[in-house]
Amino acid sequence: MIATSGDQTCFVAELGQKHSVDLDGPLGKTHLVIDEQGAYVTASPCPRKTCMAMGPAKHSGDLLACVPNRIMVRISNDDGGEAPYDLLSR
Repeated sequence: MIATSGDQTCFVAELGQKHSVDLDGPLGKTHLVIDEQGAYVTASPCPRKTCMAMGPAKHSGDLLACVPNRIMVRISNDDGGEAPYDLLSR
């Protein structure tokens, strides 16, 4: 799991390990929790709180974003790479 603020990496952690961290953005602190359910935002200074309603991110390629506060959380593969595809169609 990689968290960025603007274009800077601000936090990296493995899913499955419990963490609670404040990520600094231009509006203030966005609070991120990582536990057995995944990664999710529990508090943010943004006006609409859409990031808090996104639910837990737990699969490779999942994203959480607080656009007004310029915070993005991305779940990546164990090797740090992206999933090779994001959609299958038949």
